[in-house]
Amino acid sequence: MIEAGTHGPDDSASVIRAERLAFLFRFNRYSVLMTLVVAPIMAWIASGRISPAHQMLAWWAAISLISLTRAGLGWMYHRRQWQAQEIAKWQRLYLALTLLTGMCWGALALPVIDAAPDGRVVYFLVLLAVTAFSLFPNMSLLAANAALNVPINLAMLAGAWMDLVTQPFLVFATVLVYTPVCLLAAGRFARLFGEMVGTSLVFKRLSNAAEAANLAKSTFLANMSHEIRTPLNGVLGMAELLQASVLDKEQRRYCDAIATSG
Repeated sequence: MIEAGTHGPDDSASVIRAERLAFLFRFNRYSVLMTLVVAPIMAWIASGRISPAHQMLAWWAAISLISLTRAGLGWMYHRRQWQAQEIAKWQRLYLALTLLTGMCWGALALPVIDAAPDGRVVYFLVLLAVTAFSLFPNMSLLAANAALNVPINLAMLAGAWMDLVTQPFLVFATVLVYTPVCLLAAGRFARLFGEMVGTSLVFKRLSNAAEAANLAKSTFLANMSHEIRTPLNGVLGMAELLQASVLDKEQRRYCDAIATSG
């Protein structure tokens, strides 16, 4: 993350970009945990029952390696503060690993993994659940949602087109409707996230401005009090000296008025 500045829209854009990425890495752990739990269960259930064991083992190893890499990347990101120019590099790394994760999940819907049409229905149901779950961890950035969901949904469309699943027309129509709905929801989430961060930045800057104004007022009053009190002490001191001298009645009344006014 980077610290919020106080200058112009470019600084605000950098802070919002950093907050988006920090959110992605913060909640990336839930997506990784889901993958590390669901993938081995899928591989164990499907091995020898739906697909060949060696194919499922290779698939499980690939997606687990990518997920562990994502977890390590998140750990590295949160170790220190990053400059604005480095945020774009981290975002590209996150999107690349998310895209690889989506491609690994999508492989379940393609002929790279052998499965009977009836058995592949299980894969399609799991893939729909994965795309739905991914909306929250990736809600701060539309590109992150697209990087995971688009490969999965394209693979399901391709699998249905190639008749790799029972009721291919129903699956094709479902995915064709489901994909834009997910992307529209993801875009709305990302827009709301940006507005929320932007509003918090405005509030922070107004709060800082109010604190600065209050500090300036206090400093001004302290300086003015000092500047006024110094000559006033001199006037009061001279009035006391005058009171100790020989004065007529009117002059003493003036001196008493000065002394009592202080």
